[in-house]
Amino acid sequence: MCRRSVCKAIVSFEVCTILDSNRDLGVYRDVSYLEVVMRTILFFIFAAWIVMPTVSYAQVGKDSTSPGQLAPGAAKGARMESCKATTEAEIASLFDRWNQSLQTGDPHKVVANYAKPSILLPTVSNKPRLTPAEKEDYFHHFLEDRPSGKIDLRNVELGCNTAVDAGLYTFTFAKTGATVSGRYTYTYRWNGSEWLITSHHSSAMPEK
Repeated sequence: MCRRSVCKAIVSFEVCTILDSNRDLGVYRDVSYLEVVMRTILFFIFAAWIVMPTVSYAQVGKDSTSPGQLAPGAAKGARMESCKATTEAEIASLFDRWNQSLQTGDPHKVVANYAKPSILLPTVSNKPRLTPAEKEDYFHHFLEDRPSGKIDLRNVELGCNTAVDAGLYTFTFAKTGATVSGRYTYTYRWNGSEWLITSHHSSAMPEK
């Protein structure tokens, strides 16, 4: 005789259902082993047919993103790399800031316009200047003749937190009265609080 506590198992449940339905009448119908097996197989097939699509859809929803929706990591990166709004006039004014620092005669103030990881390829030196100390060494000698720069032609390109100012400029040296024309390229990067020079290339005009 089957007990209700044993009927928690799926196969026993199928058998007990049949026996219990006839117990009140005092009639016990023989249930073949094959019938129990077939009922059990059909039960599991039906359960799998219901459960598997649900699991599959849940996994798809977990692992995928809708079109146009950024993945969590990408969204975080996008927020961190928000672009600063700028104009050509603002980038052009950065040369004025640099030129005004030349007028102080203080190499340290000139180098303050440069990012720490930056490069200076100067006009009158063959040595690239990478560190703040190397840049200060160059400007210490450059400032002795009291230079002042003037833009002759420029082209400004704007990017996301970056900008390029390239063109031609002329320096007048107050101590000697000499003038030197050259080509220049400044690249700038916004560091979250100010624009700094990341590379500065200056060279004399090739044609005399």
